[in-house]
Amino acid sequence: METLDGQPAGVVTSGTMSPCLRYNIAIAYLDKPFNKKGTELQVVVRGKKNPAAITKMPFVPTQYYKP
Repeated sequence: METLDGQPAGVVTSGTMSPCLRYNIAIAYLDKPFNKKGTELQVVVRGKKNPAAITKMPFVPTQYYKP
């Protein structure tokens, strides 16, 4: 991962297409100033830069019953 101006921001550990959300998601280790919710970054996949935004997990809200 890198910032919009090309500085390194962290490393993606895993990523895939989300069947529920219908777009790509990933989990990454990020350096301290870039880990805030809503931060805009770029993910480099096979040399191509794609836009990314930082969100909190879980990506999809759960519907579990909690008494």
